[in-house]
Formats: sequence, structure tokens, C-alpha cells
Amino acid sequence: MASVSKRPNGSWQARYPAAPGGSQVTRCFTRKVDSQRWLDETTTAIVTGVYVDPKTAKTTVAEWCATWLSGYATKRPRTVRQARVHLAQITAAFGTMPLSALRPSAVRSWTAKLKADGFADSYVYAPLPVVPGDERRGARRHPRSQPVLAAEPPQGRASSDRT
Repeated sequence: MASVSKRPNGSWQARYPAAPGGSQVTRCFTRKVDSQRWLDETTTAIVTGVYVDPKTAKTTVAEWCATWLSGYATKRPRTVRQARVHLAQITAAFGTMPLSALRPSAVRSWTAKLKADGFADSYVYAPLPVVPGDERRGARRHPRSQPVLAAEPPQGRASSDRT
């Protein structure tokens, strides 16, 4: 359960469980209102599905893609081969970037560049379901408020997403 408590040195400590039954994430503030605000924002991110664990945020897009692909390897060989093609595109564009730095605006800019370079829509939009936490998963957010990565990527794409 999330909580705010006063420490002996006069600072305020906000904490929440990182995982059920696991360790807690804590952060200290000089004012109680700041600690409560941070805790409220974090709780909202968890509830809405846009939360990124602080440890996961340091992972690069390339590392995340490799992990994702290892879990995807149980699919048919042709499906996995196509996923590798998509991941190669994603890694070439964002591979060294930490997940916490990947923003919806960067993904939109990348797709616009691919379209401007003359690639077909099927080539441009096919990798998006694999992009970490693709921005179509939820409402658009202010570019500095949330990273793109929030959860596992969606499986497939609705026909309405092709525009």
C-alpha cells in the first residue's frame, strides 16, 4: 500500500510497492505536499497502465526488443522471421535509446520519415505493434509527461489504425 510518512530528519518519505510482495520504491521530499503529489502521479501511472519501473527505464530499446523476441519465439517460424525484420527497423532507429527517453513524438517522427522516404504504408506501420508501448495503447500524452513504454506491446493492429 502506498504511503507518506515523516522521517526523523524532518523530510517526508513517499513509498509504494514495486511488485506484490516485493520491495518498495521510496523517494524523500522536504515538503509533504511534494511527496503526496509524486505518490499520486505514480499511482495514477500504475492504474492507467503507463507506469515504467525505474529499473526497467534504464533498459535500452535494443535490449527490450531482444527480450520481447525471446518471448515471441514460440510463434510460427514465418511470424518470428517477420518480427525480426520489424525489430531490426526499430533497433536501427531507437536501439541505443533508453526506454525512459522514447516518446510518442519520436515514434510519430520516425513513421513520418519512413513515409516521406517513399515506403509503403504496410512497411511503415507494420512494426508499430512491436514498438515498446506504442502510443496507440492510450491517449496521447504531453511529450515530457510520460515515456512511450508502459507495458507489453499490443498483439496485432486494428484496421482503423492504418490511417
